[in-house]
Amino acid sequence: ESRHPSTHRVDRHGDPLPEHALLRLGTIRYRTLDGCWAIGVSPDGKRAATGSMPSGAPRGAVEVWDLESGKRLTTLVEDASNIIDLAWSPAGDCLFVSYDGMLEAFRPDGDSLGRLPGKLGDAKQNYWGIRVTQDGQRVAAFDPQRCSVHVWDRSWTPIWEETLSFSIESLAMSSD
Repeated sequence: ESRHPSTHRVDRHGDPLPEHALLRLGTIRYRTLDGCWAIGVSPDGKRAATGSMPSGAPRGAVEVWDLESGKRLTTLVEDASNIIDLAWSPAGDCLFVSYDGMLEAFRPDGDSLGRLPGKLGDAKQNYWGIRVTQDGQRVAAFDPQRCSVHVWDRSWTPIWEETLSFSIESLAMSSD
């Protein structure tokens, strides 16, 4: 039986301190598993998604954060070797993530995000510049190595693909 009662100390944000620590300089909030490679703020401004790339960590991850509190809400993708890009749909009902040569969609379910059935694209391509139309019905991305642009509808059906004779650096979609 200990002579000293166990006290559970917390920092100024209410997060638990390590054993024997008296205070924390800074915060443990908004800490990605490794450096942040991609970031996207939800259209309502309440959440942010970050994609980390392994640069010393064994694998990257996609995490969703509450912007008011700074707390991590969920981790969508774990154990990824190559997180490229991410984008929210305009309604905030879907987050598209390009990682490990595929483009995958996740749907919000309360404060957490769950996987949609199906994956977009070909596992041999790295998709960059993810864009979603204003109505959220089409998703576009490009593969800079193959100089190709791809467009899918929300049922994951490819509706357009074009290989270009020049390199692509960015992608934009018009509202029409």
